[in-house]
Amino acid sequence: MVERTHERSYGVEEMERTIIENVDCVEMMKRIDSDTAGVLEKTLNDLVATGSKLILCDFSATTYISSAGLRVLLSVTKTLLRSKGRVALCSLRPNVAEVFTIAGMNQIIPIYPTREAAINMLSGISVP
Repeated sequence: MVERTHERSYGVEEMERTIIENVDCVEMMKRIDSDTAGVLEKTLNDLVATGSKLILCDFSATTYISSAGLRVLLSVTKTLLRSKGRVALCSLRPNVAEVFTIAGMNQIIPIYPTREAAINMLSGISVP
C-alpha cells in the first residue's frame, strides 16, 4: 500500500512524505545545513510525535549535509530507539555517504543503497 501526502512548504524547501508498508519515507532536501536543519528537525519530530515508529530518510536528492543535519538525525534516532522504533537512510550520494562514514554514524544508523532495500528491512521489524 502506498499513501502519498504532500507535506508542508517551509519557504526553504518542501519535503515529501510517502507511506509504504507502514514505513514513513521522507525525501530529504538538497542541502541540509544550519539554515535547513530546523526544518528537518521539525518534520521528523512531528512524525515521531504523531506515532511514526519506522522512518526512512531518502537522500537521493541530497548533495550536502553538515554537522547540524547529522545532529538532527542522531537525535531523532535516539528518540525512536527509546520507543522501539527505527530510522534508516537510503540512496546516499558518495560525498554524503562519506560524511556519515567519517562521523561514524554509519555504525549507528543503518544505510541502504536503495529505497526498496530499506523498506524491505524496515517493514519486517515488529514495533509496539
